[in-house]
Amino acid sequence: MFRRLRDELEANRREREEMREFMREMNIRYERGFQLVVAELKEGRDQLRANTAATWAMVDEIRGTSR
Repeated sequence: MFRRLRDELEANRREREEMREFMREMNIRYERGFQLVVAELKEGRDQLRANTAATWAMVDEIRGTSR
């Protein structure tokens, strides 16, 4: 009886370790993916800011004023 319980506990421990390793790998994959998305968002933000500044510069030039 104790041997069977010990074997079941060991099997359960191995399953938990396998699940822990699987979750660790999934987290690493998602983290890499999110890092790429964040980098693209920052690049888009910087481009938008540059375009906004250029647009306001053109508006100021048309109006004959400066910011």
